[in-house]
Amino acid sequence: MASPPPPLPGWDESCTVGVPELDDQHRRLFRALEGLRASLQGRGSALEGLEGLLRDCAEHFADEEQLLARVGYPRAVQQRVQHRVFLGRVRRLAEGVRGGTEAVGEGTVGGLAAWFRGHVCGLDREYGEWLRGRGRE
Repeated sequence: MASPPPPLPGWDESCTVGVPELDDQHRRLFRALEGLRASLQGRGSALEGLEGLLRDCAEHFADEEQLLARVGYPRAVQQRVQHRVFLGRVRRLAEGVRGGTEAVGEGTVGGLAAWFRGHVCGLDREYGEWLRGRGRE
């Protein structure tokens, strides 16, 4: 019997940015990644999971970018660039799965989750600290 895969990198309190709506969205996106992983064990469709992740990430990134533009966050462009890179990666993967040229495996899902955690607990926390330093949330 194969051992279960290791846990995916996920959200915890160290990833809090201090903007409740965005923190909630981050938690939902980590759950979406868990759902994508569950599809690998036959619980749902990997393509549906990727398409849902793409849709939810696009919505979240738009919300986040709008906030950062509104408050004049100095690293907003870096955020936008990273968002576009991640969305492109997920979009290409979904297109490949749809076309039968790509498959989703543990390594793929783990890589997406690791990138997302690194982004949230890195760049996103930085804007949270910046906002708190200016008395904004």
